[in-house]
This record gives sequence, structure tokens and C-alpha cells, in this order.
Amino acid sequence: MYKPPAKAPVLQFIGEEQCCQFINQELDKYEGIREDLLRKCCKSYDPQQSMVVIEIPSCIHAVACAAFGYITDTWLRQSETLILSTVSASVCGKMRDNCEGRMIRPDGSLKLPREELPCGKSWKWPILVVEIKLSEPISHLMEDIIFWVDESDGDVKVMITVSISRGYKIKIQRWNLHRRPNRADPIPFPTGKIEITRSPNKKSPHKITENLTISFEDLYLRPKKPKSTECDLTFARESLEQMAEQIWITQEQA
Repeated sequence: MYKPPAKAPVLQFIGEEQCCQFINQELDKYEGIREDLLRKCCKSYDPQQSMVVIEIPSCIHAVACAAFGYITDTWLRQSETLILSTVSASVCGKMRDNCEGRMIRPDGSLKLPREELPCGKSWKWPILVVEIKLSEPISHLMEDIIFWVDESDGDVKVMITVSISRGYKIKIQRWNLHRRPNRADPIPFPTGKIEITRSPNKKSPHKITENLTISFEDLYLRPKKPKSTECDLTFARESLEQMAEQIWITQEQA
């Protein structure tokens, strides 16, 4: 079974060459490609803090991304509406003190076509973002949530996280930000979740608690058309079980 490191290493480097040397050292522990390492492995870059976050690609992460993408693709076919899958396209945040904003690359994202956007909404930001984490510290997850919801001034309407633990448990959550009185910094809080736990008996159904539905209006920024096939995005049990099985099989074989 795959066992991620208890804590991600923090390394100081000078220049791109030394950064790539560190990445190559880490890649010796994994299977992976070594061409164009910075572009493919860079998760986020914050020029104000001179900090780059590197994620080494893994089979579990790739399988989870593809499985979640299948759920959204199935919904799009049922709804018969157009939305663009921008997958892991990078986005830069707001400039501060004449310095470029933080760049971050999601694990999945959806955008409305420009002509579908209401007046005043920027095409720069995806409408839905997915972040997939493998036993990652909660503080890292919170930073990503705050970036997507706060930096976009609300243009990112749906923020979804998929947390994969070593104990055959998967948690899918939707997040919003809570504005506190007399405090500038918002707090992320979950507004819906699904927990999937593997059954000890593989022939028995897995335990799936609660459910999660994302309204059509949150994704398309308009009501459904009368007498149309347009529908909310609902995470069906069958799709969730298929996603979980793919992730758990990969965990066992990694």
C-alpha cells in the first residue's frame, strides 16, 4: 500500500538549476518523467515570498484526477450544456506592491465560455476548481481554498477538495469562506461533504455518508431553462464507488 511521507521536505535553493537538482533527487524515489520538470511539477509559485511548491506526480493522484473528471463529464453529457474543462490550467492571483501575484495550478477546473459569462465576470477564473490531496497537512489545503475563493473575489463559485487517506477513506468537500467581524482574514468552512469508507468485505457495499449536490445555477450563473435537460451536479453513489475503487486499487499496487 502507498505510504506518503509524513511531512513534505522544505528545501532552499538558488536559481532554476539547483531547484531542478532537488527535484531530480526526489524523483529517484518515484517513477516519473524528467523532461521540463519545473513546468510539469510546479504546483504554485509565490514571487512575494520567493517560494515555489513542487508536487511530484504519482499514479494515485493521476487516477483520482481522471476519476473525478469522469463524474463531471457524465454530468455534462446528461445536462447537454457547454462548459470547458480547463483541467490544470495555471492562474495568477492579484498583484500586490507592484509584484506579480501567486501562481497556482489546480488539479481540475471548469470554465464557462466567454459568451456565457454575465457582465462583470472575468474569464480568467474557472467557475469550479478541484484540489486533490494525499494525506497533506490541513494548513496547505486551507491556503489553496483561501486563494481560489478570496483572490477571485467570488468568481470561483465552487471549490471542491478530495482528500485521500492511507486508511481507505476518501473525503469530498465543498468550501466557502466565512468573513469574521473586525478580521481581514477569512476562514474556510465546508458547506457539504461526502465520506467514502472501504468495506472490510470487498463484496459488501462501501460506506458512503451524506451526499453532495452542486446547483446548476452555481455553475452556469443562471437558472435552468424550462423543459430542458439542464440539471444539478449530483454525485451518484455508483460513480463515487467506481472512483473509490480505482483509487484504492492504485494504492495497493503503488
